[in-house]
This record gives sequence, C-alpha cells and structure tokens, in this order.
Amino acid sequence: MVRFPRFLSPGDRVALVAPSSPFEAAEFLAARERLAREFEVVVGSDVASRDDYLAGSDTRRLVELQEALDDERVAAVIAVRGGYGAGRIAGHLDPTRFRVSPKWIAGFSDITVLHAWAQRQGIASLHAPNAGGAGRLEEDAQSLVDALCGRRTSSQWEVHSFRAFDAVEGLAAGGNLTVLAYEAVAGRLPSMHGRVLFLEDVGERVYRIDRMLAALADGGFFAGVRAIVFGHFTRCEGAPNGRTLARLARELEERLGIPVVHGAPFGHEAPNEPFAQGALVRVEPEAVTFSKE
Repeated sequence: MVRFPRFLSPGDRVALVAPSSPFEAAEFLAARERLAREFEVVVGSDVASRDDYLAGSDTRRLVELQEALDDERVAAVIAVRGGYGAGRIAGHLDPTRFRVSPKWIAGFSDITVLHAWAQRQGIASLHAPNAGGAGRLEEDAQSLVDALCGRRTSSQWEVHSFRAFDAVEGLAAGGNLTVLAYEAVAGRLPSMHGRVLFLEDVGERVYRIDRMLAALADGGFFAGVRAIVFGHFTRCEGAPNGRTLARLARELEERLGIPVVHGAPFGHEAPNEPFAQGALVRVEPEAVTFSKE
C-alpha cells in the first residue's frame, strides 16, 4: 500500500531545500517569490551555501533536509534544483517522523534519489519541476502548485508505442535513469514489482543509456515491472553509429516482454508534467492515464 500525504491548501507551509547542487541567486529568489503567492515559504539561512558542485557540505544538506522532513508544520519539501548530491546523504536520512507525518517531496532529476527513498517508506511523492524551474517558467510554477494542491491528480498523456498491446496498470515509479542506476548500485533501489517505470535523462550518449538499461535488466531490477514509459531524453541523441533512443526502447521491450511507450511529456525540457509516484497509472499504446489517489 502507498500512503498519500495530504494535498496542500493556500497558506500551507512549504520548505525550499537544496540537497544536491547549488543554484543561481536570481533563480532562487524568483522561485521563492512565485511560491509565496500560494504558500508560506520557509528556507534555511544557509541554503545558498556552495562547495564546488554541491550546495554546501554533506552535513549541511543532510541537516537541512532532515529538519524539513521532520517538521510537522511543513506540508511539502520542494527542491530548488537537482544536479548531484542527494545520493551522498540519502543513506543517512532518518524516516521515523516522516512515516508518522508524511508530506510531499517534490522535484526531479537528482531528486529521484528522494523519490526512491520515499517509495521505500511506502509514501507517495511528486515528480515535478524543481522550484528553480518554477521560478523561471510560469508554466512550471503553475503545474507544480496545481499538483501540490491536488488539482492535477487525474490526467492523460499522449504517447507512442512500437506495437499493439492490451492495457496494463501499475503504480508509478522511477525518474532519472542515471540516478536510478546509481541507486541500484548503492543497494537503495526499491522493488519495482507491480510498477509502471518512468524514465528520463539529460546529456547522456546513447551507448551510456544502453549500458545502464542493460545493467539494470541483467541485475533483475526490471523484474515485475508492468510497463516502461520513456519521457524526454534531452541532448542524448547523436551517437556516431546511428543507433537511436527509439531503437533502444524497442530492444528493451523485446528483451523484457513488457510494453514500452515513448514521447511522454516529462523530464529536462518543456513540458515537464508533474505526476505522483505511487499513483495508479494505466498504459495503453497511445495514452498514459493517471487515476486519482
């Protein structure tokens, strides 16, 4: 069973956190201002810390995230940006209070680490634009707010398939492919049995995507997956040998014997449509449909 945190109401408290890479000040200020139109926004005094490609030390990022997850007054924890770093601290998070008083964890890309962590606790989370993206793009901001408030819990996406198949259903899971491969190696990837697996990535060459998919398949991490949904794979084409992402997806479908669809509107380019990890989803050859909680 998956527990859904309560959806937000205007004026609820949300915490902006930086568990991964640092962000630009203008991006952060715009995000905080935009979200403050809907919610009470709280941030740590040292959220803008930098340590090379990390948003401060592991200790700083862990303490900030743990405090936000533990605070019963906070209804949602929203990442300012992804990048890299959440995997360095995820193994030290204490889920005790989060299990008692669950709240939405929202973000994508490196925040896939935290979606996997929430899944292991049996709590739904929100794959959605990071707050930094919401600060830049009104479309992302509105979709994030609507998802947090439960106004986008039932939606349908147009997708493409390689063959006809009977509709399948499962619970949504997944996120960034590179991060999921990292979590698998770290021994933190939750069971995908009965899940519809959503995958996206950015800046990876086709052969590296091939390598990660093959390793996950060989390792048994796709066991029990009902279907796979490919979203945006941004700046990932262009292999000199001509092998395409579509071909990889088709080969994966043939290897696993489950439906694989592509062209879904989520990932590192617009549109980046939110969806609840843990929501029931129906996959058909031309559509992916999310049900209400």
